[in-house]
Amino acid sequence: MSIRRATPSTRIVRLSLGGRPYRYQAGQAALLGVTGQPERVPYSIASSPGESAANGHLEFLLKLEPEGWGGHLRGLRRGARVTVDGPFGAFVLPARPPETQFLFVADGTGIAPLRSMI
Repeated sequence: MSIRRATPSTRIVRLSLGGRPYRYQAGQAALLGVTGQPERVPYSIASSPGESAANGHLEFLLKLEPEGWGGHLRGLRRGARVTVDGPFGAFVLPARPPETQFLFVADGTGIAPLRSMI
């Protein structure tokens, strides 16, 4: 796992898939939690399925709370083990869209599923 700054209040968290496939559709989410802790919270997957397959990782865009990570991610540090449950969610592009152009509007970490789609 690696963490890099995206903005002053957000971080891109990259999780290695360890050579295992992880099938999902652009726009879906997964439940994340530090391994060994019971709480899991949903986050949209920010990487595209093709990017994940090619590079062997998932990316998530997380917002920092004023006191740091949310309570469920207190142990999150570079190299920490993170449990990923999912994918889930139906906010995905149609398999055969009749449209050829899309308008995406998002704010803050809401950009994550759109980034995956784009």
